[in-house]
Amino acid sequence: MDLPALYQKYAEYMRQWMSKYWETRPEPFPQQKTAPPKRQERPTVKKTPVVTKKPVTKKPGTSSYNKGATMGTIAKKALVVGIDKYRNSAWNLQGCTMDAAVMTGILQDHFEFPSDNVRLVLDERATKIGIEMRLDWLTRGAQPGDVLVFFYAGHGSQVRDRDGDELDDRMDEILCPHDLDWDDPLTDDILNAYFKRVPEGVNLTVIFDCCHSGTATRSMYVPVSPDGTYGEPEYQKTRYITPPLDIIFRSRGMEDLPKRRLGEAVIEDRHILLSACSAQQEAKEKVIEGQTRGAFSYYFSKVLKRANWDLTHRHAHDMTLTRLRDYGFAQVPQLECPEEYMEKKLFGSFLD
Repeated sequence: MDLPALYQKYAEYMRQWMSKYWETRPEPFPQQKTAPPKRQERPTVKKTPVVTKKPVTKKPGTSSYNKGATMGTIAKKALVVGIDKYRNSAWNLQGCTMDAAVMTGILQDHFEFPSDNVRLVLDERATKIGIEMRLDWLTRGAQPGDVLVFFYAGHGSQVRDRDGDELDDRMDEILCPHDLDWDDPLTDDILNAYFKRVPEGVNLTVIFDCCHSGTATRSMYVPVSPDGTYGEPEYQKTRYITPPLDIIFRSRGMEDLPKRRLGEAVIEDRHILLSACSAQQEAKEKVIEGQTRGAFSYYFSKVLKRANWDLTHRHAHDMTLTRLRDYGFAQVPQLECPEEYMEKKLFGSFLD
């Protein structure tokens, strides 16, 4: 059999087999038509608008505070004055600039007073006009909640008050700037003009390490030990300048005149006054642990450090008084403020 005939016979065989297969194959399952699944509706959720809070930018020397619905900033400012060198060198002291420098460090390092908001004024720069300019800066624009400090270490004195060209029936306590002019002193009336700007609710703390009575003479203190032996002489001086003779003579026989105390307006306007001693006492400076310091300023700073910088006004005063007594100083520091401020934190905001 030739090859083409063989191919033809094979093809016929395959057609018969395929025909038989399709006739006997079972019917396939019918295709069921199903509807496409319905899309499920998502529940409607009410969107809450997102409020983006703007970051609070703090100005130098400020911190945020809330009081009810009122927003504002708390400013901390300080004027620190220390005068050892006077235009008249006979009045020179030795411990005031150190007292002022230490107080500046305490305010900046432990009570968060920004360096830009602390004015340290020493010696020749502490003129009458220089102090007044900085008092204007200190008190200008003060708002409730602010914390203001005025610290002065130097000489004090007293003069007969003047009403124009007439002598008034009153003695005035004064601060003694570097360029002290007895005819134009830095009186309580001048200080009052600045302090009266400060509204209630501001923590204005005024600290005076000076005195307004005494001899103002430099002396050598000779310590005596309990067994009666004498130690080496030590420097000691009172922070008071005796007025010139013409002013003294104008005041003779006037010892009983009423005296206007320095810082009186601070008390009247419900602020805080800390003084190194009472009106009849002397504020001393001497060598303490190797450095010349004001006794009040030295032990005041020691008390703050020991209490880890967290004291009320009452505790700061009482503990400083105890230290002064323990180390033989007769001066009694004075704290004057409204009773409700006694338990407030030293150098703290009244809004805290």
